[in-house]
Amino acid sequence: YRRPIVSLIGSGDEVTLDGVGSEFTLKPGMTGTGLAPRELTFSELAGGGSVLRHRRSTNREIMIPVDVFHGHTDDSYEKLEDSRRRLEHICDGPVEIRLETKDGFRSAFGQYKDGLEGDFAKAVVNRYRMNLAPTFVCQDTKFYGREREIIQKVDAGRKPFLTAFGSPAVVPFFPIVLASSTVDGAYQLDIKGDSEAWPI
Repeated sequence: YRRPIVSLIGSGDEVTLDGVGSEFTLKPGMTGTGLAPRELTFSELAGGGSVLRHRRSTNREIMIPVDVFHGHTDDSYEKLEDSRRRLEHICDGPVEIRLETKDGFRSAFGQYKDGLEGDFAKAVVNRYRMNLAPTFVCQDTKFYGREREIIQKVDAGRKPFLTAFGSPAVVPFFPIVLASSTVDGAYQLDIKGDSEAWPI
């Protein structure tokens, strides 16, 4: 089992929870990255059972357990505080939650809800490690990946859309015939007045 690599991006900063044991590590227990919850409305039937009247996806909540660790040094607690403030800065606005996948990545966008209130009696395991669990609410329940470009072009061996009429070389893609046309006509210009006028 390999933990997913999760990145939190916001307020011009980014932290990566790589699951390797660096400053920020993703702990087991992350929730909210699967199918979004749904709101359902049913109407009861007189003869028993019910009929589904309404269905839509509701806000997605993503909880990310984070282990903050700085090694066994004399200033570890001060570094833990700096890391916590860094997370608070990232969460002080819209946050992109990016999950790396085998095809690239997928991202959800949400707002911080709770998990960084500062309950240090529970968060600080010892002076070297801190456990945090920020929760984010995503109004848009979809995950978005990298944009993909699809280029479509006509190969030389393909049938053209318009073909010369009667050409034995190719078969028209559509039986469309463009015919030439001419318009013959004359214009009569009547000028009323006391002065002579000559046509221009």
